[in-house]
Amino acid sequence: MSSKANLALLEFDLSHSSRRNRFPNLGSENGQTPIDIPKDTRKFKSTDPEIHYESFSLNDHNIENHEGEYLKIIVSGENYITVKGKRYDLKQFHFHRDSEHAVRGKKSAMETHFVHVAADGKIAVMGVMLTATKRSNEKIAVLFENSPLIPGEHLSIVKNFNAKDLLPKTSAEYYSYSGSLTTPNLDNTPNPDGLTWIVFKSPIHVSEKQVIDYSEIYEELNARILQPLGERTVWERVEKD
Repeated sequence: MSSKANLALLEFDLSHSSRRNRFPNLGSENGQTPIDIPKDTRKFKSTDPEIHYESFSLNDHNIENHEGEYLKIIVSGENYITVKGKRYDLKQFHFHRDSEHAVRGKKSAMETHFVHVAADGKIAVMGVMLTATKRSNEKIAVLFENSPLIPGEHLSIVKNFNAKDLLPKTSAEYYSYSGSLTTPNLDNTPNPDGLTWIVFKSPIHVSEKQVIDYSEIYEELNARILQPLGERTVWERVEKD
């Protein structure tokens, strides 16, 4: 891939939301995300993804109110996953309300997307469902309570954060399929065969109050409507023997 294409990818925002007037439904296109994960999946065994996350500082203006649409955290340091031996670096993670994916027709209160990019521009995204309960999530509170209030604003706090704290404890169980960004990928060059999606089966919890507080800053839902699965296979990772 040319250096120009690499630059275009780096400048392209990988966490666009799905306002219909800006990003129309592409239901007629193949390979789109999000989907309703079906009951019928194909089981497989794997050691992937190998998750290598470490703490990084939030003291670098990396807490972003993205255009008033969602909270985004820009990640620094040695944070990456490997899939089939290939390294994907964690660039950022962001939040959707309500969840973008559904599982057998059921959605969650929110969903977090961890966006990783390989050296050749290939993308792998991990999705975690957030279930609303009565219990507050202290790790998420660090981010939600320090969200900028002004669209486009970036803030810093003197604190380290580890994105692994937002992954489910049972991260060995997940669904995987080939999809897209949740808006049209304006530069399809790095991902002509689709990007890798990993959606964890187990959610993490967030309190109902935290969801409400978040919605007072980010008032619009930013979940793209569900897209047809088509002929794609959804894989379900099972524990190795």
